[in-house]
Amino acid sequence: MGEDGTIDDTMIYTLGMRDFASELAPLIEKYQRNEKVDWPGQLDSYAYSDFLGRTLKMINPSDCYAKEGGVWVDMSADEAFMTNVLNNAKELKISGVVLPKAGSRTASYLKQGILFPYKLYEESVNQTKNSAVVQDQLNNPDIDVLSGVSFAELEQAKGIADRLGQRRLVHFNLEMLLSSIKINPEALDIKDPKSKSKEMEITEEEMVQMLIDLIEDPEFQEFIYDLMKDGHFEQAT
Repeated sequence: MGEDGTIDDTMIYTLGMRDFASELAPLIEKYQRNEKVDWPGQLDSYAYSDFLGRTLKMINPSDCYAKEGGVWVDMSADEAFMTNVLNNAKELKISGVVLPKAGSRTASYLKQGILFPYKLYEESVNQTKNSAVVQDQLNNPDIDVLSGVSFAELEQAKGIADRLGQRRLVHFNLEMLLSSIKINPEALDIKDPKSKSKEMEITEEEMVQMLIDLIEDPEFQEFIYDLMKDGHFEQAT
């Protein structure tokens, strides 16, 4: 806590002493929508005994991923999945409350928060390093296991986005995109009737190259710039 004996209200919610979902989350959502927010007044007073012995659970970011369809998916929004993660997480217990001496050098650099021994930090690092998602990434250094796309393709797409002056790269599922795209050969000028069929599928490599060729085409870029200049849509920030 601070040298004046106070604690940030956000830490009260972090420790579960007040309900984040029903109290603070709605206020944050209103603030993000630029709506008027009536912040709660003075929060409750607490004794040291209210903190001592309180338990927390240690969850590493890697614990929140599950492999689905060949890629690792962030499951942090899945209540059932996270409940299972929480039930199997390491339990921590608050064993002390630190109050810096007023005016001391300690008070200037000791920040409010939950402090833990370095050994626990090492344990967390080792657990993350040995997790399935991290090991999968280490065993596949050329592929982004979170998207299934090669880093070379991601870098190429990033280079194209940078050349277009974009600050944000939009990721999409190529497999889903490709599975939804078919070509109508009747709309194409195919001289050989035998080569016509009801549908012509495009390989992933061909689709990627088509997208790259389109985005790198100077006329297409000029067309996009004109639309942006005329206010038809805004550049991503």
